[in-house]
Amino acid sequence: MNTFPVKMMVFFGLSSALLTAVLYTAILLWNGEALFYWMTLSFLSAASLLLTGSRRKWVNALLIMQIILFLYGWFSLFSLDHFAWLALSILVWIFIGFGIFLLYRLNVAGREEKELKRIHAFYITAGLLSSAVTLFVAFSFWIMAGPSVILIVFLIPFLLWAALYKMRLSAFEKRRGSRIG
Repeated sequence: MNTFPVKMMVFFGLSSALLTAVLYTAILLWNGEALFYWMTLSFLSAASLLLTGSRRKWVNALLIMQIILFLYGWFSLFSLDHFAWLALSILVWIFIGFGIFLLYRLNVAGREEKELKRIHAFYITAGLLSSAVTLFVAFSFWIMAGPSVILIVFLIPFLLWAALYKMRLSAFEKRRGSRIG
């Protein structure tokens, strides 16, 4: 069974670009805020999802990036003074859920080992929670202090999570390789 969801990745990439355009346009027209950097990063990650093919590591990184960018887009919707806020929020959370489903499908589905499934489930959940908290704190800091280079410090929890996830998977693969060989 081929577990790499190519058709779903293409659908997610195209629809992510469309959702990015809708969110950017809504925030620009109704609030007058141009989130140009967010829009550029979101379009680039959506386009990259279409171009990576079946390179699992790149697709994982791009999916995580797209989920984080949609969380940031959702936080940006808080400033929207329009009745469409709820509909756009629901749409963003549907895309976040679909991105999480694709991460699960890409990394866990089709593998027999229960321990590996537990590792992925734990680290994906921990990554999403830490990313959400980090984005909330960074967004709060940005609102109170304004744009600053200090905001890069808020990437440390995400980088720490990625390093721990990679080390745990490497340890699992090494232990599994020693059992087989």
